[in-house]
Amino acid sequence: MAAARGRRKVKKDDVDLVDVAQVAELLQVKAQTVHQWRSKGRIVEPDWTFGGVPVWLRDTIVDWAKENGRMDEQGRPVKRVNHVVNPQRD
Repeated sequence: MAAARGRRKVKKDDVDLVDVAQVAELLQVKAQTVHQWRSKGRIVEPDWTFGGVPVWLRDTIVDWAKENGRMDEQGRPVKRVNHVVNPQRD
């Protein structure tokens, strides 16, 4: 039987998929933060959803993170400060 045209089997090792927990680890934030970003539309849409679980290609997340200041060009997470420092209060 001939293989279907335009299709090929994808092996697990062919793609690098990350779920919410792995995105959180990659960006050094809590998984809850990634869930909040999703609910507020602050993170790129997942490449796929399997059984309701969002997954991204690692490259999708890395590209998004670099474009949005969450990762530097070397692929290191950038920590953001959640508060404003008022130098006049010292």
